[in-house]
Amino acid sequence: MNNSELINRYVYAVTRQLPSAIRSDVDKELRELISDMLEERCGDMTPTETDVKVVLTELGTPSELALKYDPRGERSLIGPKYFRDYLRVLLIVVAAQAGALVLASIIAVLTGESTGPWYMIVFEWLNNIWNSSLCAFAFVTIAFAIIEYKGIDITQSDELSKLPAVPEKSERIPKVDCILGIVFNTFFLVIFSVAPQIISCAMFVSDSGMEMSVPFFNTEVLRSLWVFWGISFVVGIALECLRLVIGRYDIKNALITVVCNTVICIMSAFVLLRNDLVNAEGIREAITALEAAPDEAQIASKLLCNVNIVIFAIMVFANVIDAVTAVVKGIKYSSKA
Repeated sequence: MNNSELINRYVYAVTRQLPSAIRSDVDKELRELISDMLEERCGDMTPTETDVKVVLTELGTPSELALKYDPRGERSLIGPKYFRDYLRVLLIVVAAQAGALVLASIIAVLTGESTGPWYMIVFEWLNNIWNSSLCAFAFVTIAFAIIEYKGIDITQSDELSKLPAVPEKSERIPKVDCILGIVFNTFFLVIFSVAPQIISCAMFVSDSGMEMSVPFFNTEVLRSLWVFWGISFVVGIALECLRLVIGRYDIKNALITVVCNTVICIMSAFVLLRNDLVNAEGIREAITALEAAPDEAQIASKLLCNVNIVIFAIMVFANVIDAVTAVVKGIKYSSKA
């Protein structure tokens, strides 16, 4: 590893922990500082690798230096190494669950699930959002506190000899993918917990003139399986949060992805492969009320009553592809580090 590469790795390890708004300025300032320190140490002589390591050691580890540049570091509830990631994950999770609750409440009103004075409905919305936000805050905070307390290392080493190469664009895990994954899992975790009945397969007007919706799932069965789908969604959220923190494809990310995706598939099997999960009786009644032709009604009923198996097959396929991609890219890019 030449001097330039070592400096690039060190600077990247520092700036990746900082807010995006100040990364460019810190990058420039840090390179100038390193250059000045090398010039002061070596004079007219060309700096050796040892000189560079001595200078970088004097500056401190990337995590220590990032803390000095980050104006939020001294106020951290979590240790400085993971504080930036903690804030980012917390914001995403809280925003996702709040958005899911608002959307669920709107759908509940439109489908007639929520009734009563408007101010009571609004109060219920705010109460649910507040309670859910507290749960999300506690979940994320406890998770990062455990990582900090146990000394679990989910990021790259701060040792100069082990600093990873600055990743190319193809080596980086897209942050958008991680954020969308967190939002997706949080959304369905909230919906399944609070209002699974709003996931409807049909809406129609009854003979009495009332708008009726038919829940797709048998809500009693779904609620009885809360442990399995709860673990599945929580593991999904944890996986995307870890990917967001790791930030690149490597062996560590590959192992985490394989383990988490395996757990998700197993837990989902206990839920989606239940014969009584789908509200078959309600679906048949809805199709009858819609006055479909007998042949069409039979086909539609059969498809809808077995769609849980199709969903499970698609989910397993997607998780297998995700795990294989993580392993292949992890092996490929780790060999270059």
